[in-house]
Amino acid sequence: MNLSQITSSRRTDKPLRALVYGNAGVGKSTLGAHAPSPVFLCAEDGVSHLDVQRFPTPESWADVLSAIDALTREEHPFKTLVIDTIDWLEPLCWAHVCKAAGKPDIEAFGYGKGYVAAVDAWRLFLSRLEQLQARRGMHVILLGHAVARDHRDPELDSWKRWSPKLHQAAADLICEWCDAVLYATHEAMARKDGPKVRGVSTGQRVVHTEWTAGHVAKNRY
Repeated sequence: MNLSQITSSRRTDKPLRALVYGNAGVGKSTLGAHAPSPVFLCAEDGVSHLDVQRFPTPESWADVLSAIDALTREEHPFKTLVIDTIDWLEPLCWAHVCKAAGKPDIEAFGYGKGYVAAVDAWRLFLSRLEQLQARRGMHVILLGHAVARDHRDPELDSWKRWSPKLHQAAADLICEWCDAVLYATHEAMARKDGPKVRGVSTGQRVVHTEWTAGHVAKNRY
């Protein structure tokens, strides 16, 4: 390192790294299908109604990495890799970690140790995506489901908020890696009807781009 290497310009050519998560049926796959020249890597059957290019459904963690490597090595017209969904890939990750360690299941490692071991596999997965972006300049959109999870703040009482439906250690790593974490939901509100409160939906769909107490989100853009 030396002082002549210091720069002040903002990068405008960096490809997108985004996680879009929400409840089933909110339109995550349809949103991914509108990305520039997408190709889907689907761990679940969420795009059968869409006319999109897709890999065969991966049956192992090696299949997942192999698909990413193929996009990295081979010439193709695709500009965006859409992974649908990231939480449906998680069991493949766990199975890979268990097989490598000779364990029957992820809990057999001992308290929390299996999930920590899985984080290393997720790091390898993200490094492969980084190689893809460095060589091909492809955008990466990770789709995922949402889960209401307890949020524990050391200075406040705990409360529930919407988060990506992954083990917390994996979710933290992937959210840190992404430049945008977007929470997609149906717009709804609570309305008093006499002594009762009922939920009312407007029919609109909303993508939240910033963190609130009610959901995980971020946006470096």
